[in-house]
Formats: sequence, C-alpha cells, structure tokens
Amino acid sequence: NNRLGRFNNSLDVFFKRNYFGGRWFSHQNYSVFTYHNLRHPPEKSQFNKRNHKIIQCTSNLEGAKPTRVVVVTSGKGGVGKTTTTVNVALTVAKQGYKVAVVDADIGLRNLDLLFGLEEKVAFTGAQVLQGQCHLEQALIKDPRWPNLVLLVVARASDKYNVQAHTLEDLVGLLEIMGFQYIFLDSPAGVELGFLQAIGPATEAIVITTPEITAIRAADRVIGLLESSGILDIHLVVNRVCEEMIAENLSMSVESIESLLGVPVIGSVPDERDVIVATNRGEPLVTQRRVSPSGKAFENVALNLIAAKPLSIGLNDQSSEDHDRQSFLVT
Repeated sequence: NNRLGRFNNSLDVFFKRNYFGGRWFSHQNYSVFTYHNLRHPPEKSQFNKRNHKIIQCTSNLEGAKPTRVVVVTSGKGGVGKTTTTVNVALTVAKQGYKVAVVDADIGLRNLDLLFGLEEKVAFTGAQVLQGQCHLEQALIKDPRWPNLVLLVVARASDKYNVQAHTLEDLVGLLEIMGFQYIFLDSPAGVELGFLQAIGPATEAIVITTPEITAIRAADRVIGLLESSGILDIHLVVNRVCEEMIAENLSMSVESIESLLGVPVIGSVPDERDVIVATNRGEPLVTQRRVSPSGKAFENVALNLIAAKPLSIGLNDQSSEDHDRQSFLVT
C-alpha cells in the first residue's frame, strides 16, 4: 500500500508521550506517539533509561491489508461533493467493506448532517492528536452500518490548530485500524484546505455538473491533483438533465468526459429527492424505495470498487490489526 509504504520509508514510528517533541494519541489499548523530522529512530537504551518499554511487533507494515484513500473534491462549491461522499461511502459499506469517512471541510462541515449524526459529534480528530481524547471516542459509528465510521477533523473554532500533517496523521491511524476505504470530503476551492485534504489521498473522485463554471473548476482541480502525484482520478457528473441535453441546452456526459480527459464512473440525474434526503439526514441509498439518483450513486460506488477490487475480510479483524506499526509502546 502506498500510504503505508510512505510510513515505513519515512520511519514514522510510534513512541512514548513527551519524548522527542512530537504528538501523542491513543489507539485502543496502546498509548502511541508519532514523531517527525527524525531520520532514524532512537535507540532502545534511550528509552530504558527513562523506564520506557518498547515492544517489537511480530508483523510490520508490509503485511498490512491494502487501503484505498479517496479524496472527493470539486473546486467549485455546491456541486454535490458531500452528498456524493455520503452515498458512495454508505454503498461501499453495504458491500461489506470497512469504511471511514473523514470530514476535511473544517470551516463548514456538513457530513454529520447528511448522515443524520449531528447529535453524536463529541470529539474531533484534532483533539485526538492533541491528546485530549482517544481515537475511538472521536469515531462516530453509524448504527445502520457497524462497519462505517465518521471522523470530524476539527470544529470551526479549532481550525487554526489544524496543522499541515493533521490529516495525514489521522489517515495513518485509520489505516492502522484496518479500514479498507477512507473517504476524505474536501472543502471547496483550491486553497490550503484543499491541499491538506489531498495530501494523504492515493486517488480522487472529482465532482462536476454540466455548468461551464463547474467544468472549468474541475479542470483546474484535475491539474492540481496530477501535479501532486494523484493520477488515479475518477469523474462524477452530477445534476444531469436529459431533457436539456436533448434540447442542446446542456453539455452531455460524454462531452464533459472528453473535455476533461478523465473517465466518468457515474452520472447522477437532477432530482428533488436529493434535497429532501439531505434535509432529513437520510442518505438516498438507505431508503426503502431507492430513487434514480440513489441508484446512480450506488452505481458510482460499485464502479469505484470494480476499479481496484479488495477482499472484504470483515471477519479478519483481530490482534493483527494492532501490529501494523514498526514499534508499539506500552
């Protein structure tokens, strides 16, 4: 896995709290610490002098299960990025995969509203990295799907405490916990928040609509993704109106795909059901009678899965999930 490989290559190993000036947080029964800016890990003797015990793990990152880290972005706001994230993530979870959804839109978070979980946001990822809570406390579980969790990176009041490495650290922890799909809901625009959101990603879903302004923004985003080394890019065209296309009043999905040069993995019709589902906090793909737009989101998720199939392995979670680091400290 590319992300785990980068952890191994950069020696982002985990050490004890308050040592070497890094940050610490908790993962289940372990208090773990991540350091940066050190090329080589300290000697074990240095820890023994401070009565700290280091445990060498039996397995390392090379044996970890693969994780797909997908950033959902658009450039232009209001094109359905968050709606797509929610419905695609839920569909992937319905297929049996272990899914984490991260709200990286710090100033204007909305994922909790669309999931209908706004009352359950108690802690954030930023608080995890600051040592104020355990990671498990910040993970919001969806009662409908036990294999899906939501993580809010930070509240609007804490946005200035979010560092450039915050998302990468959180994604690294989620990978260690064995999540097979991690969806990052990116903020609109191409400023700092966007750059932080694409940092941990290995692939991207770009959302656009048939409007020329949205297409232009998507073209800009695709260029930035490619320059950042993210070449596995998928395109979703939202709010497609077949009547307008037939009357030559709107660009077709095929024309948009040709213009942007990125493969389309799905198009979503323009329907009022999307607004109704958003206001109720009931994702389209969870409703008894799935609307055409809900089926379209399901197709997007299934096409995403088909692009890089992973074994589901929900029952494989065991103590091995805790042994993916090079070192653990107790």
